[in-house]
Amino acid sequence: MTTPPPDVLWREDFCFFAYGAVKSVCIGAWVCFMLIPGLFFGLVAPGLLDQLGPPLVLTSLSLYALAAACFVCTSCWNPGVPKRPPVAPANARVMVQHPGDEYTLSRDTNRYVRRFDHFCEFVGNDIGEQNMFCFVGLLVSLALLSTVLLASCMIALAVMWFGRSPVHFASEPLQYVLSGIALLLVVVLVRRCWASDTCAGTMPLVMMMPGASAGVGLLFLLLVVVVELPMVSDMWAASSWQRNPAPLYLMLPFLAFMVLFCGMSAHWIFLLGSGVSQKLWLRAKGLRFKRNTEHELV
Repeated sequence: MTTPPPDVLWREDFCFFAYGAVKSVCIGAWVCFMLIPGLFFGLVAPGLLDQLGPPLVLTSLSLYALAAACFVCTSCWNPGVPKRPPVAPANARVMVQHPGDEYTLSRDTNRYVRRFDHFCEFVGNDIGEQNMFCFVGLLVSLALLSTVLLASCMIALAVMWFGRSPVHFASEPLQYVLSGIALLLVVVLVRRCWASDTCAGTMPLVMMMPGASAGVGLLFLLLVVVVELPMVSDMWAASSWQRNPAPLYLMLPFLAFMVLFCGMSAHWIFLLGSGVSQKLWLRAKGLRFKRNTEHELV
């Protein structure tokens, strides 16, 4: 019979609604998920309210609030950590009982989690039986939010730029040459980032999500537009609160979010329907995890 490690944590070691850990990746996720949509409400929403009224902005705000609520619940809710098992008598061979076959030791947090799926760096918490639906709800709400914000930016471009005062393109060849050089530099920087240690650890997993290849292609096309259009047009001319270039620049992160979270939503919904954990699925794909000998069962 196996016994838990001597320093393993149990439900009694945590306060109510405080099972997550605040880490640098978690803080970065909060800033990214909250700040970038916040830029939309500050820079794009006023023009949409003026031209189209409140329905589209209110829909975006509702999804924004839903995503934030799911983020908090996934980060803080008990993922399935059990109570401390009773201590056996002093003469017993096993001092503390294993909580059961449905519990797996999370090596990132050193605690058992019922139907453990994985540890999510972005929320700072394990994903298990009790917060899995909050996690999937977070992915779905972020996918919907990103889709609505992307569509809103596209509508804002059509209304603000092509409705009242159309954008005019340059006639000088030099501007197109300079824009091509700028695009080449951006592609080189993106390629270097893709090959860096940070991306090397996460991009293979991202590319395994449904629709990742098509999404990367769309992102590249949009990147070309975002880099080229400001340099070969007068989109900066007569800029105002109701007519500004913010929708164009925000389309790139919103498309990236949409591709990422739509793929992740489809992936985890498939896993839930199949009854397979993320860890088992990755192992089936040929990925292996380093074992931490400090947390081995004895």
